[in-house]
Amino acid sequence: STNPNVYLIYCKIVVNSDQRPVVDILSDVRAITGVTVVDIKNADDKTHGVRHVIILSLKIDPSPFQPFSKESYNEILTEIKKIPAVLAAKYTTTPKSV
Repeated sequence: STNPNVYLIYCKIVVNSDQRPVVDILSDVRAITGVTVVDIKNADDKTHGVRHVIILSLKIDPSPFQPFSKESYNEILTEIKKIPAVLAAKYTTTPKSV
């Protein structure tokens, strides 16, 4: 059975673009279970050197998670933090159904 709901959440990440291209980092985010769409909403140009602050909008399909809960979001965030060249990550909004 497919869950019709998709959730949208914004996530702020700090990346080291010297270590890896941003495109590769985004590909890794897209590969995380439950994440269906990743868009850059905002990229901060006023960063120092190779550190870039990027606001991502993530669309999350809840169907891989049984049940889908706050823990599911935390799992996704934990996975984002494990991606090479991601220095920090945090959600800036609460999930909303779209």
